[in-house]
Amino acid sequence: MQFKSVPRLDDEALDALIVPVYKDGTAPAQLDPETRQLAEWVARESGPQKMFTATTHIRPAEDGVASRLVVVAAGQRDEFDVERARNVDRLVVGDAFVPHRGGQG
Repeated sequence: MQFKSVPRLDDEALDALIVPVYKDGTAPAQLDPETRQLAEWVARESGPQKMFTATTHIRPAEDGVASRLVVVAAGQRDEFDVERARNVDRLVVGDAFVPHRGGQG
């Protein structure tokens, strides 16, 4: 699995999108409205979370391939900086995308 950070989502083919949602319940304004609303809905439905807690939502794509929206509790918006963004990526990628064995594995 490969990961890359992009400043914008223009025509990116993604298996997963990690979105910070701030303590006030809002996601970054730079997101497209549909993704932003979905991330905010996932955060509301999950309830209050500790910082860096990730919630994964599977969303169907038009081509039939599902993708993951990973919503991360990011704390106060005014405290979100480059270092916190790196922590979100590092912690979420380690927790959300580690392969798990199921069944008789």
